[in-house]
Parts: sequence; C-alpha cells; structure tokens
Amino acid sequence: MVDKYHVVQKVTQALDQVRKKIPGLKKSRFVLLKSYENVKEKDREKLNELLETHESLAYGYYKRTIQRLL
Repeated sequence: MVDKYHVVQKVTQALDQVRKKIPGLKKSRFVLLKSYENVKEKDREKLNELLETHESLAYGYYKRTIQRLL
C-alpha cells in the first residue's frame, strides 16, 4: 500500500535529483522544498526565476505541488 506521504517523498527526491544535475543550483534546494505559499517574498522571486528558466524543475515542482494537494 502506498500512502500520500511516501508518494510526495519520492517526487521530492526526484525533484532534488533534477536540481543536482543543473549547474549553479546548489543553494536553491530549500526554496524548491517549500510549498509556494510558504516561500518568503524575497525567495519567491528566485523561485519564479528558477521555474521559468528550467522546465524540468518546473515540471517536478508542479508535480509535487499537485501530489500534496491530493
């Protein structure tokens, strides 16, 4: 049996693997781990830029957000 927590955990791990493959994103881990509504205003600009610039990160981030809402 698979529960919601473990599904979100696996999606988050996959998102982190994608982040590690992109050079220069070493300090962006915690911004990507937070849900959008919990990101501070100054970090929200950074998050938006990351998601606009890196399509694979955006896909993983939105996928995780959807899994959290289910």
